Amino acid sequence: MSQRQQQQSTASTADDEPAESQNLVDYFYVVGLDLEMGLEHFNATGEGDSEAELLRTPPLERSYKCKVLHHFPEHTPGNQFDKDSIAMMTMPHGLTLRTDRSTEAAHPVAHHFLITREDGTRVHGVCIIYYEEVSASQVTSAISTLQSIYSQERATGFVDYESRAAMDTVSLHSLNCYSETSDRLFAAKAVGLLTRAPLLHSLEHWLWDLLSAVRWPRPPPLPLESYVYNLLFEVPLPPAGRSVAFRGVYRDLLAHSPGQHELPPFEFSLRHLVDMLQLDNLLQVYTCVLLEYRVVLFSEDYRNLILVAESITTLLFPFVWPHVYVPILPASLKHFLEAPVPFIMGLRLQEDEDPEDVHLPSEANVCFVYIDQRRSFDADSGMSSTRSSYRHSVHSEANLQASASASAAAAAAAAAAAADGFNRSDTLEHVYMLARTANVSLENLTERLAAAAAANASSNNNSTGAKTGAADPAAGRPGDSATPPPSSTATTSSSLMMKKSASPNEEMYEKRYHSMLKFNNAMREIFLNHFAFLLQDYDEYVKDGEQDVSDMVSGRDTNKFDKSAFVNDFPNAYLAFLSPFLETQMFATLLDLKILSKLSNQEDSNLRLFHDRIEQRKMQQQRLEGGPNADRLGMKIYQPVACIPESG
Repeated sequence: MSQRQQQQSTASTADDEPAESQNLVDYFYVVGLDLEMGLEHFNATGEGDSEAELLRTPPLERSYKCKVLHHFPEHTPGNQFDKDSIAMMTMPHGLTLRTDRSTEAAHPVAHHFLITREDGTRVHGVCIIYYEEVSASQVTSAISTLQSIYSQERATGFVDYESRAAMDTVSLHSLNCYSETSDRLFAAKAVGLLTRAPLLHSLEHWLWDLLSAVRWPRPPPLPLESYVYNLLFEVPLPPAGRSVAFRGVYRDLLAHSPGQHELPPFEFSLRHLVDMLQLDNLLQVYTCVLLEYRVVLFSEDYRNLILVAESITTLLFPFVWPHVYVPILPASLKHFLEAPVPFIMGLRLQEDEDPEDVHLPSEANVCFVYIDQRRSFDADSGMSSTRSSYRHSVHSEANLQASASASAAAAAAAAAAAADGFNRSDTLEHVYMLARTANVSLENLTERLAAAAAANASSNNNSTGAKTGAADPAAGRPGDSATPPPSSTATTSSSLMMKKSASPNEEMYEKRYHSMLKFNNAMREIFLNHFAFLLQDYDEYVKDGEQDVSDMVSGRDTNKFDKSAFVNDFPNAYLAFLSPFLETQMFATLLDLKILSKLSNQEDSNLRLFHDRIEQRKMQQQRLEGGPNADRLGMKIYQPVACIPESG
């Protein structure tokens, strides 16, 4: 049986097989201008654009429809390729055209996106948008004609006075104009990858290498099709607790899947999140999300929108955001903001757009996040006391976490520095310090990975079966079938280093990847530790008795939890947050999982991980009983976690 036949046979049962039998990447695709379709106006505002409004806009400032030009493979079981959705999320504001005088045309940009299907499953995407020269006469002629019409209307006064006055102050060279005789025309184009696993860090690097190879005059060692084939068909999804190393065009890359006792995978940089929002704003937005507000994110960069949205929802663990979630809202769907239900939506702003102009029909329980300006605003003034309560508890956690494993003198200094860090909005290093002063050194992660790398290298030297070999020429691979694609150590690699001696670029890539994973893990454990404190005894307040599962799932059973008794065990400072939080759908869903686990004797994996953290806290609390943080008043007082579990 050929390799392609084996892959098809394996893929046919992919939906029924465990995750490790799936490939890391489901699709490679290209989005751009369809020359057969030609130029079609893209409604980027979500409202009907009149002909007069179009005439007021230069042709090179308008948006046009894009289309998926190619995608490979044709079909992947369990992940149907949706051309319209992929095109919309790749270029949410439509396709744009530029001339060679535009600096934008010379700088590709990458962004991630997320598509949530009706059944709740997610498809993660990463793409790079760049500009490619258009030589097709039907396109250049069409733009030239539109430019002539616009210029004529402007000269005859159809364009309003204010627009003409503004244009007259700018030189013709800097205007977004096009001359068919003197300008070269470029159209936006994108290459992207789709996966069901949120492991996009290495895939973005793979795309950058591919794009560099296309633009570099010297060809890469192998045909580009070989690298695409290798990624699509020969790099498996890493099993839990393992890593997959695979070859990019110019370097080795890797993707890591957390173990069963680690937090779920997450590869956006929380360090960038804290640096971008500042901690005070982060806590404000985080509290609004916990209380299920409508949250609107604004930024001129798609990357910022997805970073903030994914980071905030990740820090909710063990809770899951159960409402509308669109980190990048296509411009044509802007009317979705009028929905009266909780949501998280992100809007990319054009250069001339003011986020203050966005108004919702009702602005009660709404939080606006202006990412680029590093500020946020919740319209409900009643949020201030609740947010202060939650911030106070997190600040207290920072102090105690920092002093958990230090000597008395060092603990005092660390606590003071941590408190200062959490109260100042211009720092993020103190967050890292919280992890470094825990009882386990995060540097152990690097040592463990290095040891695993050495063991893996030895295993690979002794067994050629550790590598996925060259493709069968009969498999019908695109390109030169006589040239084997690059092999990967995907099936057995358990390290973050693929070769004994790596190039400086590869070493830097690995170092940054290590650093990101360590910081992310520390930050997430700090937030999870706070939930473990708040809910350490919550299961004691889940009401026993025979329950009808259908009533519970449908929400008809509203007496699942004794909320009044639960909050009585907390100091008053916590009540402003806890009282509304216990009424949220997120908390109700956690209770449902807890009750279903009891009824079915099968515990949800995320819930089990949360309960493990609670048990760790209880064991630590027993060891510290009678200490300075002991419970003297019969109320729950925060105790720092003894150590931060390592990732990797």
